[in-house]
Amino acid sequence: FDFHASLMSLPYVLGIGVTDIPAVVPYIDVGNQAMDRWREKVSVLNRPGILRIGLAWAGRPKHINDRRRSLPAEFLDRFAEFKDIQFYSLQKWKAAGPLSLRLIDHTDQIVDFSDSAALISQLDLIISVDTAIAHLAGALGKPVWVLLPFAPDWRWLLDRTDSPWYPTMRLYRQPAPRDWESVMRAVVSDLRNVGKPHYRL
Repeated sequence: FDFHASLMSLPYVLGIGVTDIPAVVPYIDVGNQAMDRWREKVSVLNRPGILRIGLAWAGRPKHINDRRRSLPAEFLDRFAEFKDIQFYSLQKWKAAGPLSLRLIDHTDQIVDFSDSAALISQLDLIISVDTAIAHLAGALGKPVWVLLPFAPDWRWLLDRTDSPWYPTMRLYRQPAPRDWESVMRAVVSDLRNVGKPHYRL
């Protein structure tokens, strides 16, 4: 070859900025078979007026940054106050630590990302740490709240609560290293407002 450019340098070479990032969602589609199968699983437990929220609180344990990006399971206890919310586990990697929050868990029936996408499509909101689940929900155009460590992956940029890649996404950032307490306080506060007039997921 005559020229070489690092893949991560191409935005600079091509003059692409944040405003040039396309953010039209959904840009992936769930197959009808998977949708029908997961719709049936979720609809069995549907109750009128109940919000259905999917949770992914930890990533792959062997990930180099997992100890910073994964939420200790005990923080999920903050959600116990919400009696009008049904929580679903999207957690394939079983995180260590006690878990007292009652979750509907079908993850043993998830074979691949098409199953994950079909389950996510049946839910009203996804709350996730920085894992593939967050990206999958964003690509599907689902409302998704992402819990980020103090020093996040570069894709989440800095000093903003939205994402140019995913217009249905809201970012919750640690104000200091390992400060999950502040993140969860903000998430719980916003959940208390869900359902109120003029409040948007």
